[in-house]
Amino acid sequence: MKTVHLFGTDGIRAKAYQPPLDKEHLSRIGLALARQIKETSGNDLPRVVLAQDTRESSPFIEEILTSTLQDQGIAVTRFGVLPTPALAFLTQKTGADRGIMITASHNPYEDNGIKIVDAQGFKIREKEERQIEDIFSQTSSSSFVSSDFSAQSSPEALSLYLDFLKAQVQGKSPKSVVIDCANGAASVIPLDFYESLADCVFVYNTSPNGKNINADCGAMHPEFLAEKVREHKADMGVSFDGDMDRCVFCDEAGNIVDGDKVLGYFAVELKKRGELHKDTALLTLYSNSALESYLKEQGISVLRTECGDKYIGWQICDNGHSFGGENSGHIIFGNQARSGDGLLSLIQLLNYSGTSPISEISSLFDLNPQVNLTLQSSSKVSLDDLPQTHALVQGYRTEFGDDGQIIVRPSGTEPKWRITVENHHPETVQSVANAVYESLSRELEARQ
Repeated sequence: MKTVHLFGTDGIRAKAYQPPLDKEHLSRIGLALARQIKETSGNDLPRVVLAQDTRESSPFIEEILTSTLQDQGIAVTRFGVLPTPALAFLTQKTGADRGIMITASHNPYEDNGIKIVDAQGFKIREKEERQIEDIFSQTSSSSFVSSDFSAQSSPEALSLYLDFLKAQVQGKSPKSVVIDCANGAASVIPLDFYESLADCVFVYNTSPNGKNINADCGAMHPEFLAEKVREHKADMGVSFDGDMDRCVFCDEAGNIVDGDKVLGYFAVELKKRGELHKDTALLTLYSNSALESYLKEQGISVLRTECGDKYIGWQICDNGHSFGGENSGHIIFGNQARSGDGLLSLIQLLNYSGTSPISEISSLFDLNPQVNLTLQSSSKVSLDDLPQTHALVQGYRTEFGDDGQIIVRPSGTEPKWRITVENHHPETVQSVANAVYESLSRELEARQ
């Protein structure tokens, strides 16, 4: 039987209530996950902890997964609505075998998904994803027998996570801060905790209704944050995404701070404090080459990974690295956390910046010209399967040499293809990006 591919760059993600997030497929996913856990955990009674974001479909997914796991002899503890970094922290803290987060992160409310972390709080490896997919492909829906939905809940979970965050705070910041919670999981963080971080705090989008998560707010719509920073004449702002594992910062003038510059700032600050393991920062292929040059000038080595914060996490787990991230806002402080954590990133920025203006981060270095295009398509073939576009891209890569990069790949979280072109010459970047877009569009359309 052919194996069904469920996992993308960041777990399983799809339209809610449609395959594989309908009842039949969710029960098979739960069964496959239960069998994989029992085969690998070594515990007589394996235990899973489970949390969710604020989408209207999240309780539906939670109920089916919980029932299926319990039917298969897995103990389940439900944490309710929590951020993904809280779930990762609590999985390790409570000694669970796995953590399951029901979320589609930055996607609109119509989507949902499943992220799975291991006993250490890191996202499960691709080998484990393939095991789950193999079991899923060999399982029929008739294997599912519903049970009573009576999993244990844990109301103290949020308090444990907040205690961890409080320990990271080095004193109340003198800054005024605007915080955008995206009507997502960050909404469960109490207002008094946010207010304890800085002298003046303005918090927005904390009233989720199941449909307004990420809607014209949050990390995907930082223009809302910029407007509020200017309105309040605040010193800075931060926008989280739906599950709070990423963040976007705004300076005192209402300008969005590029994610690569944020990564560069944190890496240098950690090095100054002797907290950057092997003086190495982890970046993905998407980070601008100018960031790598800047870090090398600061005596910091760079290790590039595939696109996806899970690859950063695995490097931290396997090789002891202490810092890395994506320019999209996933930032992992490996000495403290196992996951990208938007709130921890805010705390660290407040700790490090003191009274210095956030705009100083934007002046650290100049980015190389870069163009990012997206093409709507659900096709998940590889670039190797598109000979004309593949040849075009390879030709441009040869022409660029060390002066730039081209990345063309299907999104692992949305029905899109992403094209990134970087080069020292702006006119070259735009023309190459357009040429690749047109070729990719023609070739994908011809396959339909």
